[in-house]
Amino acid sequence: MGIQVQWDVQDPDILVFDLRAQWDWNEFHAAVRDGISMMNSLTQPVYVITLSAHGFPPSSSVLSEFQKVMRILPQNVALIVVVTDNFMVETINQIFFRVSPLGRRIGRLAKTIDAARVLIAEDRAKRHAS
Repeated sequence: MGIQVQWDVQDPDILVFDLRAQWDWNEFHAAVRDGISMMNSLTQPVYVITLSAHGFPPSSSVLSEFQKVMRILPQNVALIVVVTDNFMVETINQIFFRVSPLGRRIGRLAKTIDAARVLIAEDRAKRHAS
């Protein structure tokens, strides 16, 4: 089954990465490239919701795997919200969001997809207010 990447049914400027099935880092980076192609088809801001797995595949550095993604993200990515209730996944993402300048600016965590939608709505409101 692997990673699923698709536009959100409720909101067409949200791209959902579903990582809840088993995957490896090659599949992860292929899914990111597919998602970037989809994001590049829009000029307006794009929001990303990542439905996180309960862990990560083996890697010498999970943080470096994430850094590879940050280097190629299009400029129209407004926010990436990682949805997880797993302590380890949350902690690793928190660390990455602290050490990566771009991660610090656009990375957020949420416990549920509804909470992710609230964060996105708040970001939209800030963008429209300025």
